[in-house]
Amino acid sequence: MFLMKVINGQDKRVGEIAFTHLTDDLPENGEILRMIDKKSTHKISGSYGEIEIPSSRETTHLAACSEVANADFSSWDDKKIGIIIPLEGLPKDLNVTSYNPADFQIKDKVQIPEGAYIICPKDMAQEARQKNPGINVLPYEGQNVRGLVNSALVYLGYEYEWLGTLGFIDFLDNGATRNRYIEEIADHFGIKEENINLTPHCHTDEIKLD
Repeated sequence: MFLMKVINGQDKRVGEIAFTHLTDDLPENGEILRMIDKKSTHKISGSYGEIEIPSSRETTHLAACSEVANADFSSWDDKKIGIIIPLEGLPKDLNVTSYNPADFQIKDKVQIPEGAYIICPKDMAQEARQKNPGINVLPYEGQNVRGLVNSALVYLGYEYEWLGTLGFIDFLDNGATRNRYIEEIADHFGIKEENINLTPHCHTDEIKLD
């Protein structure tokens, strides 16, 4: 569902708020895999040489109203799988540690609700449906999912807004998207707007040395 609003004399489509996630890993049983779940490792180097240690990252990261933007040392341009989750599908008791739209952080696993969307290569569609019953699977042909998630947001009637590494780049509507996002987040999670942390994500604990 979507409405229309007038911004600088032009009509703009306004849909429901949804979150996205880009990855190379198919969700299993409707659950987004965190780095700790995948038993990912990190290479670190020093005077002792180079070693691999297991990741301890327990957070799930989403982006609001757009695909995640590339950062200085991170790129999602080659990711094969995109996930779209409506705000209303997120449990209200999630342990959210940052509400920043460019890097919405949840210190927990995220269950993809029924009716959400997985966008994946055509040859993975059958496996995606088998592993994630009740979730819509949209297959594509191509090298990666970059750009397709944004197109799907618009096609499906969700709000779409240009997203940078620090948040919404919404100068065209004078911050209206940002304000609406804050209002809807506050309403959904039952918190006060002034308590919503929009601090840009700079670091997440990814490794631990015992």
